[in-house]
This record gives sequence, structure tokens and C-alpha cells, in this order.
Amino acid sequence: MAVELLPADPSHAVYGIIRKLMEADYDYLTKMQPQLDLRVVLAKSDKDGVPAVKLGGYPCIATIGIVPYKQRVRGAGDVVLTIDTAEWADLDEKEKEATIAHELEHLDFPGMRQIGEHLVPAQDKFERPIVSLKLHDIYVGGFARIVDKYGDSAIEKQAVDRINSRLRQMPLRFEDELPEGITVSFNGVEINNAGELGKKIRNRGWSSKHEINETFKSAAAQA
Repeated sequence: MAVELLPADPSHAVYGIIRKLMEADYDYLTKMQPQLDLRVVLAKSDKDGVPAVKLGGYPCIATIGIVPYKQRVRGAGDVVLTIDTAEWADLDEKEKEATIAHELEHLDFPGMRQIGEHLVPAQDKFERPIVSLKLHDIYVGGFARIVDKYGDSAIEKQAVDRINSRLRQMPLRFEDELPEGITVSFNGVEINNAGELGKKIRNRGWSSKHEINETFKSAAAQA
């Protein structure tokens, strides 16, 4: 198997997503001096169904990595975002944005300080930003066989349960809608979309976010 790596053209849509995210959620990247040189590489496998991008042996849609110092001196950029083109093509626009946001979230700049209107990171001998990568704050790895055998005693199951508990506390997105023909009954009121549910929550003083989310998720899962 061979993987073809090509630099993305500056007009590629991924650069537009990066700019959008930098303006909205990662504006410190636009205020940095010197500016971070982030480049995108498109990876394509020569065999269908074989991932072009992996990390730790596992297939990935995208990865972000720090360019080694010697290559940076030669003008290779500071960090490289590598995207599996086959996986990327299957994503919708929101999923693409979420994927790029995930990779940008990894970026960290030790010793960053404010000087006037600019943010100045620690720099190497070539006066390029020193970059490090943050670890995930949601992570789980394990074996299904161990969960099957040990159930709640398996560390894999406990890790998944912790993640599920954390995600259940996330606020309901009132712009979401249930699939056509699906309704939920909450406190005796029939509701078919989250926007309507949001209004009734505010008007009637309902406050159990956990119960509301579980009701909504359960209805959506029936579709």
C-alpha cells in the first residue's frame, strides 16, 4: 500500500474552515507574533478502504503535528494538518468544521505572553513559535471482550460511563429538530422539535436538563 501526500492548494475549502475557526474560537492564533505557519497536507491511499492517515496504529480522519526544527529552518512551516481525503469526502460541512476544530484544539504555546496588542509565544533559535500538543481530555481505549466478561468492573466500561455522564450534562441545542413524524411527551405536552421544547421549558419553568435531554435523545433514537 502507498499513500500519496500532496500540499493543499491555498484555495482548498479546509483553509476557509481554518480561517473561520481562527476568527471565531481561536483568535489568539491571529494575534500571535510571529504568526503560526500552519499548512495542510492531503493524504490519499492507493487502495479503497485502506486508511491513508493513522495515529498510534489507528485510522484517523485528520492529524496535526509539529514540524521538526530542521525542516522548519528550511521553510517547511510550523505545524502540518494531514487529512485523509477519502474520509474527508464523506463528512458534511458541520463534521468537517468539528474535525478541524478538534485538531486546532491540540495546539498549545508555552510561555505565551501579551505585548501590546500582540500575543508573543516562546520562540526557537530560528525565531519561530514553540508549539506543543495538548492531550485529549476525553479519551478511552480498551477491549470489547474484557467488557463482555467483566461488565461494570472493566476499566473500559467505567471510562465510557464517565464520558456518557459528562456528555449528558451538555445543554440541549434548541435549534435541533426531531425526525419527521417523531414526537416526545414531556410533562404531558406533545413536542416535535427542540426549538418548541426550548420555549416550553422557559415558559413553564421546567428545569431538569438531564431529564429533558434524555427524553429528547430517546425519541431521536427511535427514528
